[in-house]
Amino acid sequence: MNTILMPVLGTVTAILIWVVSIDEIRQARKKKDIGELDPIPFVIGWSSCIAWTFYSMCIGDLYVFWSNLPGVILMTFYVMSILVIMYRNSWESPEKMEKYFATERLFMFMVTFFTLVPLAVLIIDNHQLSSDIIGMIATIVNLMFFIAPCTVIVEVVRTKDASALFLPMLTANFICSVCWFCYGLFGLNDVWIYGVNGMGTFLQGTFVAMRLWYGNEKTNTLLNTDNDKEALLPQE
Repeated sequence: MNTILMPVLGTVTAILIWVVSIDEIRQARKKKDIGELDPIPFVIGWSSCIAWTFYSMCIGDLYVFWSNLPGVILMTFYVMSILVIMYRNSWESPEKMEKYFATERLFMFMVTFFTLVPLAVLIIDNHQLSSDIIGMIATIVNLMFFIAPCTVIVEVVRTKDASALFLPMLTANFICSVCWFCYGLFGLNDVWIYGVNGMGTFLQGTFVAMRLWYGNEKTNTLLNTDNDKEALLPQE
């Protein structure tokens, strides 16, 4: 089960993680505004897919490869869409300008990093060492992806509004982390895979719980407003 079922389920769930954001990005492109969408997890997620794709080629694991290659393609589209929308809206206020530049700097840093690192690793004439280096990089970036929602946690607790936490992606991340933790520990005994996914299971589970606990205050407000309006209508 841990060598077939878990990686297959993990691969399917991983692909769903990237696909589930299509509607969110489509709505942002239609409105020409990202709204409450946090762009940082998308940039980190894109970087994580690239790192794990490199690592999958180092260890020759097709499950890891096919769970991340679709993410590279889709996340590239998402990130570019977000950056274009943010750029067009960046002139509206200093806050939007600052948010755009922060996202752009992170994206350009990752592009530069993943251009130079593979070239540097190719110089190392030790397959195990080069695999460990790539695995360590993938682990660090993946951990950044898992903790990216922490950037808005303080605001969520302060406002009791978790609308900035995208529940479908968080839920898919949680399920995916559980699957890859089991595969990495029991199937491959690969510390880079089961280590980061063990932490991911805990973090993503916490974020899902917070999203369910606090909910979407804006949605709740609209529902309450609609209920108040209905209460004021004359009863027949």
